Formats: sequence, structure tokens, C-alpha cells
Amino acid sequence: MMRCSKCGVEKDETNYQKYFHSTQNKWRVRKECTECLYKGRLKRKNPDLFYSQDPNYKKCKSCSEWKTHEEYYFHSKVTGVRFNICMVCQKEKDRRDREEELEMNGGSDKISPYPNNYKDKYQKEQTFFVMELLGYTYSEENGIWTKPGVKELVDGKIVFPKIKKRKRIGPYETKVNYQMIEQFVELKNRGWNSERIGDKFGVSDTTVFKYIKKWNDTLK
Repeated sequence: MMRCSKCGVEKDETNYQKYFHSTQNKWRVRKECTECLYKGRLKRKNPDLFYSQDPNYKKCKSCSEWKTHEEYYFHSKVTGVRFNICMVCQKEKDRRDREEELEMNGGSDKISPYPNNYKDKYQKEQTFFVMELLGYTYSEENGIWTKPGVKELVDGKIVFPKIKKRKRIGPYETKVNYQMIEQFVELKNRGWNSERIGDKFGVSDTTVFKYIKKWNDTLK
């Protein structure tokens, strides 16, 4: 009795093939049984025929390789049916589909709140295309977009030449003086609300409330 080196089953010597060893000049018995030997040859020469006889294997329609059922995703866990494309090929297909979708849509629709932070290369390409089309120039050194006369970089600070800054006291830019504050207080004591007082003097109700509060705090 001999134990097969392939299947590990003890079998009679008649289940093993003999061969003549030319170097040792004598007959020897193979360590793997005839059944395992033929299976190995069939696997190498005709893998389709070999694996088709094994119910634990199925052929991937994408890479044409025979793989175990565990290497395929479930189509339905209820019925136990699995896809005809193996996990490796399915992942690669999903990656290609995502790449194509991003390329067709000009990148991800998710926008980062931080500047110069792009979700993918297509989003960056589209951003640069639009900004350069509008006449902006990107600085690799400081990561800032600039355009002469619109947005400039002066002494390391961003400057908008066309925007003039001015201090606003209220929505109507009415200057509040001491006499107006006295009238605010007087009308407030008569029962007028801040919104009605603001409409009368052309200021916001917030301004009226602020100055009346300051007046009352001063009296305290």
C-alpha cells in the first residue's frame, strides 16, 4: 500500500504507474496515483474540460479563468445565484465605469470647501478651463487666481480694485445725530415700535433699537 502524494489516500501499487529511470537504470513507481496523474495532465492540457467536471468551479465571462464560486459576488443570496463575472473583474469594471462617468460629467459633483482641493483630476481640469477662459491666471507659488483690474495680489494681499469700501450706518446710509436719538426715545415712549421709527427717519429698526438702548444705559 502506498499513500498518494497528491490526494493523500492509501492505495494499492496497481493504482500507481511505473516508469524506467534512465539515470538510475531501474524501474520506479510514481508517488502520485494514476487518477491524480491524469487529472493533472488534463488540467494542464484542457482546463475547460477539467474544471467543467467540477461543480465547485465556474468560468468567468470576462477573464475566461476558472474560479471557485466563492470568488463571485452573489446575484441573490436567497436563491444562491452568483454573477458570471468574478470579483476581480467586477471591481475593475466598476472602476472603469466610475472613471467614464466622471469624465463625461466633468468630474465629481461634490465640491470641497477648501481652495485648490479637487475630488478628482477631471474636476480640476474643468475648473482650470473655466477660470482661464474668464481671463484668470493661477499662481502655483501661492495657489491664488488673479486677474488684472478685477482681483490682484499686492504685497501678498488680495485686492479687488473695482470694489470701493464704505462704511454703512444703516440700509439707507443716514447719519444718526444727537437730535435724532432724542426723537427716537420720545417716539418710543409714545408707543412707537423700532420699525416704525426707522421708516420715519430712514434708518433700520436695528439702528433705532441700538441707539435707544445706549440712551437708556447712559441714563442709568
